Amino acid sequence: MEVLFGSDDDQVLLPRRIYGLGPLLHYLKEQRVDCAPLFEIAGILPDSISDPSALMTLQQEQLFNQTAIKVTGDPGLGLAIGPRFRHNAFGILGLALMSSDTLRAGLATCFALQGLTWSRLRWRLLVDNKTAIMEAVESNPLGPCLQYMVERDLSAIARMCDDMLCGHLPLSEASFSYPAPAHAQKYGAVFQCPVNFGSGRNEVRFDASWLDVELPQANPAVCKIFQGQCRELLAGPINETSYTQMVSYMIVDPSGSFLSLEHLAEKLHVSPRTLRRKLAKEGTNFQQLITAVRSSLAKELLLCQELSIEEVAVRLGYSDSTSFHHAFKRWTGFSPRSYRYEQGVVDVTL
Repeated sequence: MEVLFGSDDDQVLLPRRIYGLGPLLHYLKEQRVDCAPLFEIAGILPDSISDPSALMTLQQEQLFNQTAIKVTGDPGLGLAIGPRFRHNAFGILGLALMSSDTLRAGLATCFALQGLTWSRLRWRLLVDNKTAIMEAVESNPLGPCLQYMVERDLSAIARMCDDMLCGHLPLSEASFSYPAPAHAQKYGAVFQCPVNFGSGRNEVRFDASWLDVELPQANPAVCKIFQGQCRELLAGPINETSYTQMVSYMIVDPSGSFLSLEHLAEKLHVSPRTLRRKLAKEGTNFQQLITAVRSSLAKELLLCQELSIEEVAVRLGYSDSTSFHHAFKRWTGFSPRSYRYEQGVVDVTL
């Protein structure tokens, strides 16, 4: 058995942003559960769900999840929440995954940047003959929340693979370290494969040939840009996150489109008016952030020799290269072609 790569224990221990509880909170509200006691027991201020700088400790997260399981009376809550962590919940990390060359490359990026996810398990990708194995290991005691987090994270990574493939990754087997729970029949419906319990392992298996399937939205040059931005976010002081940073992080969706202020406000659990006020307090506004992100992406995309200026314009949401030309010159004082020349990039359109 060969270990291809895995996540870092240091990233597992990083504080997590409270807004990562969003998928669970949305589900609880759908079930008409009063969430106030959950916040109180976990020692989390309810308003902090809309604060992108607010952090929670592992203990607070465990208390919140444990109480959610108790009040819903659903021991299989993780199976309902995991598939809700779609690629568009991860901002630029989601873009990096979707634009990866292959499924193998996408998983390598996901595991290397685990601190930008909400998983508290340590991950490894292994290959045993012709079988690929995604393994989740409890590296820090998760207590009563272990089953919830295993259910949530294994179902989430399976759905993430579906998203990257823009289709379905057929699993051959799923195994869990704990004995079969009362809701064991739900596992088959979620994972759509034979399921084993009491195996001592938490993993899903699939044919290794899927690892080298080219992803439909693959673009290695663009992927490197998003990976770089993710590494900067991971390296930055996690307690200095602002609304400006979070909007800049989330403003581009996985299709490459720029989200509206209303859509971003919904994702951040605030009203559009509140988001405008928060940005104004930080000395900026939504249009300025769109311009800043477009300008930054434009400069980086223009350094990719594989892309023509017309292709860069399309990726940035412009209907034609002329509009992009005028905007770029307004931002930088250079035309796109002149900028490439100054940076020593050969223009593929010449």
